[in-house]
Amino acid sequence: MTNRNQPLDLQAELRRTAAAPAPPGREEFWREFRRRAPARLAVEPADALAAAGAAGWGWALRMAAVLALLATAAWWINRDPGAGAAPAVARAANGAGAGDVALVNVNVPCDGVMVVQDAADRGTVIWVAGLN
Repeated sequence: MTNRNQPLDLQAELRRTAAAPAPPGREEFWREFRRRAPARLAVEPADALAAAGAAGWGWALRMAAVLALLATAAWWINRDPGAGAAPAVARAANGAGAGDVALVNVNVPCDGVMVVQDAADRGTVIWVAGLN
């Protein structure tokens, strides 16, 4: 360690560094590694792969169930409530010309549909009565 007021004592630093134990040789390192390695492997490699595969399939099945639930919820929210009801149909009373309303289908329960066309002003009113 040095600062501006005291110069580095190189001999003391070398003695302190030399006191550290020397790293083990290559043979000593591998002998110690082989001794410790089996203790770190609590599960056999084949069992670990099988457990990982089962966990992967479990994850995939859970995600498929979540997607099915979300799709069902989206369908339920966007479904047509009157899909099973008989549609109310209104036809123009005087026959339909070009640009006139010929047919109105209402796919929700109602009491009746009325179409009023004003030929002079070229306007059309579609009245749906008694919507539930």
